[in-house]
Amino acid sequence: VTIKGKAPVEKECSADFNVVDQDVTCSVQTENAIEDYKCLLWRTDGNDGMDLSKIKVIADQTVIHLIEPPQDATVIAITGANSYVFCDQQPRQRE
Repeated sequence: VTIKGKAPVEKECSADFNVVDQDVTCSVQTENAIEDYKCLLWRTDGNDGMDLSKIKVIADQTVIHLIEPPQDATVIAITGANSYVFCDQQPRQRE
């Protein structure tokens, strides 16, 4: 993941996402303050996809960005080796 802000940070998010109907926590620690959070860049590799019910970005024990599926969907569909930028409620596949 890349957390975009005044001082962007890129960290590997290691977790077992091969579960169904279970919460998965992926925590990344930063050495410096990100300041002025803007977006989350979620990048995957491989051929498998995943369906996410929500993504919470938490800083100092406070949810600063809650990413949920669009109104016409029940999940955020992540497909194959792609990058997605979440700056608002609608994920955009990175070109």
